[in-house]
Amino acid sequence: MADFTVDGQFLRAVLWEVARADVHDCLWWSAAPGRLVFLFVNCTGLFNTAAGDLEAITADRLDAFRKAFADAAEVTGGDRTWAPLLYVCRMREARPLQSAYPSDDRLWPLVDACGPDAAVPAEPGPDDFVVLR
Repeated sequence: MADFTVDGQFLRAVLWEVARADVHDCLWWSAAPGRLVFLFVNCTGLFNTAAGDLEAITADRLDAFRKAFADAAEVTGGDRTWAPLLYVCRMREARPLQSAYPSDDRLWPLVDACGPDAAVPAEPGPDDFVVLR
């Protein structure tokens, strides 16, 4: 049996928020025997198109994670669905791409407060590609 190191209280707190909001697909994790379990929010497509992306959930960020869920629930009357992505925006101090904004416009002021407008991606140039040989 693999030996995983994890703070049980932290793990339960994260899983509680995720389960209560029924947003299980947002949560990713990584673990290896004898190492910590790392938790992430899947934020693919939030800031960049066609790019996989994750944002770490750590014990020192747990209050920010919980606050995103509480704030989302407060402005929507209980809907916490977009809370994990709100957490990501706050951690990065950035707004998502316009196409990734929440459909519920009651969340827009919370998202807008995260940072400046997202930059519109420019057309890729020759230096934007890596050629593997």
